[in-house]
Amino acid sequence: MLQEQKAIVGRDVGKLQELLDAGAGERDWSWRGKERKTALELAAVIGQPEMVKLLAEAGANPNHLSASGYSALHQASMWGQFDCVKELVRAGADHRLRTKSGETSRQLALRYRNTACSDYLSGVEARRVLNEAVQEARGMLTDSELIAGRWNKEDKAKVTALCQDKEQWLAHSEECFEEIVHQTNDFRVLIQPYFDKLQLISRKTV
Repeated sequence: MLQEQKAIVGRDVGKLQELLDAGAGERDWSWRGKERKTALELAAVIGQPEMVKLLAEAGANPNHLSASGYSALHQASMWGQFDCVKELVRAGADHRLRTKSGETSRQLALRYRNTACSDYLSGVEARRVLNEAVQEARGMLTDSELIAGRWNKEDKAKVTALCQDKEQWLAHSEECFEEIVHQTNDFRVLIQPYFDKLQLISRKTV
């Protein structure tokens, strides 16, 4: 991985691509160079989103942790590398992971006053909560024993429509944190009457 890290430090995307193409599947992605960072962490810290994408696609684990419990996302958030933060999330980086000191990527971004990163990660979490709420309702639709005698055909159609509406919104929207929270709370309010028929209480609003 030494040559790959040299290409990253030199910001030579073409060279990195050449090296990745030449040795697919033969790397120790946890290897750390003199900077004490993996290739993915290094690319994230120096602000190279294209390299982050290449490394993740080649097999680098976005959730690999350092000895102190820091992932590439933690480090990109600390350094305010917004485009790398977004690329890591797209690659599957878990924004909920905590360092050994107990901080999430969002909390690190806040501590280092990287507002764009912290706002984006707030939105990522809010989208997760909304998606989880929709999937909860979807799960009830498929639980015939739970809804038998409680939801009629019209109820099931309305719940399905509510889920589809929010799923489509999630698929086509990158709204800010406040709008996502609004959408989540709106869904909770609309779905609650159907939960009431099951004598269940929807999770509290955000």
